[in-house]
Amino acid sequence: MKRKKVIEIKDPQLQKIRNNLRLMWISAVNSIVGGYLDEQRNLLRNRMNSFEMDQYAKLVRKNEKLRRIVNRSICKCLVCQKADRDMVFNPITKVWFCVHCYELNREYYKHTKDARFYP
Repeated sequence: MKRKKVIEIKDPQLQKIRNNLRLMWISAVNSIVGGYLDEQRNLLRNRMNSFEMDQYAKLVRKNEKLRRIVNRSICKCLVCQKADRDMVFNPITKVWFCVHCYELNREYYKHTKDARFYP
């Protein structure tokens, strides 16, 4: 997206559906990350050879990639980590924020040289 985008849902029933879908997606990703962490823990129990060290590094990269995807998605606000709020997309940083955190950041950066980061 090239412009600021606000996603607001007024209907309480639709908000409930949105929130449940977000939580389902986040919990699915968390279960995958938990599996990666278990594999990492198993590798750390013994002295690792070079193959196991490579395996461990791959698991760490996969884990971080999934966490980055969730943190930058519309499912969670990057600042407050809330999943039950209306969201705003910031085209400069390419991240979703809840409306409250976006406004706080915009007010803060309005008086600095970095005001362009929050249009």
